[in-house]
Amino acid sequence: MPIKILDALIDPIAPVSFTQLGYRLRSKLLPWEIEKQTDLRIAITGPTSGLGKQLAIELDSIGGSLVLIARNESKLDSLLDEMTNSAEHAAIVCDLTDPESIRSACGELRDLDKLDVLVHNAGTIFDSFKAIEGTEQTLFSHVVAPFALSQAVHEQLTTSDAGRIIYVASGGLYTQAVKLEDLRGTTNEDSFNGARAYAKAKRIQTIIASAAAKELADPIQLTAHPGWVDTPGLEKLLPGFYKLVKPVLRTPTEGIDTIRWLCTTEADDLESGSFYFDRRPRPTGYIPGTKTSLEESTKIYEIVKARAEKLINE
Repeated sequence: MPIKILDALIDPIAPVSFTQLGYRLRSKLLPWEIEKQTDLRIAITGPTSGLGKQLAIELDSIGGSLVLIARNESKLDSLLDEMTNSAEHAAIVCDLTDPESIRSACGELRDLDKLDVLVHNAGTIFDSFKAIEGTEQTLFSHVVAPFALSQAVHEQLTTSDAGRIIYVASGGLYTQAVKLEDLRGTTNEDSFNGARAYAKAKRIQTIIASAAAKELADPIQLTAHPGWVDTPGLEKLLPGFYKLVKPVLRTPTEGIDTIRWLCTTEADDLESGSFYFDRRPRPTGYIPGTKTSLEESTKIYEIVKARAEKLINE
């Protein structure tokens, strides 16, 4: 019990919890088993750099059969060349900001004879406002497009005993509230803030995972926070923040630990709809006023679902 209390006390203190110190404290307090070999088939978006690449390499090393989804075909080919078991893997070219590319990828995903896990990892912070089919591009690429991909493999995931969907979220979600207005496309160039849009999209990922889990028992729906991780993407997108916290950033292996664990652990040990950080479900709100009501959450989920279905069916 004292260990669980200490674990809970660390959590809200972001400067400690999100850093390598938080990870190393928890991994010592709550001894974490090393994942064994796996025969699961796992799809990952954004696997050619940063966290996605580290996740792909580590899952490859323990026997996972991977479906690698990225927009750059040459980078996909290079990644496959690095894999130990490259013959077991497949690659799908997909740009999550391009509706036609998404529809094509959905078709390829539907043709898979088996899929156990889908990891929505791809994402970036945009520096300007752009609408894609009436949805701001951050929200489109982080929420609507991933939902469409999930719908494309719904049958495979629901027939798998291990079926699950994992959204890689971000601690930035703690700073932002989400309202229905955020989905109405009223943001314009003058008021757009890329980091804020990114954080809101990450909160919406937790909202739709939770709502989807309430609607359907299968597949399992999860979101995960990697902590603050030393990646090229963080250095490029948030250079000031990166320079400030670089000495305490988690390594990529530490950053993907929870995501890898969520991919491979027994389904019965997971809480569908939950937001995981350092292998435990965590609250999604500490700052007053950032939580979304159940009524609004349900409406947000229905809007995202409708837009994803429209995207697939056009």
